[in-house]
Parts: sequence; C-alpha cells; structure tokens
Amino acid sequence: MFKKVLVDIEAIIHLPVVGWSVEQGARDLEDFLRDHRSRDNYRIDIRRTYENHCEFCGYLEDYDADGYPSCCSAAQLEWEATRTEVLS
Repeated sequence: MFKKVLVDIEAIIHLPVVGWSVEQGARDLEDFLRDHRSRDNYRIDIRRTYENHCEFCGYLEDYDADGYPSCCSAAQLEWEATRTEVLS
C-alpha cells in the first residue's frame, strides 16, 4: 500500500578542524577537489532521506487516529482487505 521512496540525498563533509577555522577548511576542501594534491583526512558521508508514499495516488503516508489511511480510496480498500486477512 505504501512504498519507501528516496526523496533527497545530501553529502555531509566532516572537516578536520584542528588548528584552523571552518572557513579555511572549506577553502582547503575546494582546493583538494580542484587539484587532488592535498592528502587531508576529509570524511564524506551520504545521507539519504526516504518517505513512504501511497503506491496508488503518490501522496505522503497519512493515517487518521484509528490507523486508517486517509490519502485515497484505493489505499483504504487495500487496508481493509489486508486487515480482514490478518483478522481471519
């Protein structure tokens, strides 16, 4: 009923801040990326952001207070069918 969708990717760069300012670190990183001569120990992490979207209408996952999907009738029908199977 709801599927996990990648909505954003960001690269997080951890600068070694010992002995100099963050601004200087950013400039050094730019130089490193430009000429590849620097051997500083930069660490780059990739952060992915996922959201659950309805596979029928594409809206962001949303439930009412009773746990009933509130995005579209197709999701509501599938939720009812799944609930009936689980309770049987």
